[in-house]
Amino acid sequence: MKIIDRHIVKNFIFYLFSGTLLFIFIFLVVDMSDNLTSYIEGGRRASEIFFIYFYQIPALIILLFPIGALIALFFTVGLMVKNNELTAIKAAGISMYRFMTPLFILMLFVSTLLFFFN
Repeated sequence: MKIIDRHIVKNFIFYLFSGTLLFIFIFLVVDMSDNLTSYIEGGRRASEIFFIYFYQIPALIILLFPIGALIALFFTVGLMVKNNELTAIKAAGISMYRFMTPLFILMLFVSTLLFFFN
């Protein structure tokens, strides 16, 4: 694995996990704002409400991981364009297929893990 591959994969993984966690947090906050009054009126304790949302997280990971991957791809490539890294890669004679290969392999691996996680 070359240095540029490690750089691309590191940035992509950072944005993948931070984007997915952000989407999960937003989903939980919106769901909590919709359903919290009915939970309280139903007489549920705080620990029960916590576990309701805690047990939703694995399903949310499966649901929101593809969106996080798309956003991570946009951020990774977009920031490389903004910082002129993509221009340097093209000037070095590296094709776009070679540039995107580590991301493609990483997403195949992550998709396989997500399939077995499901």
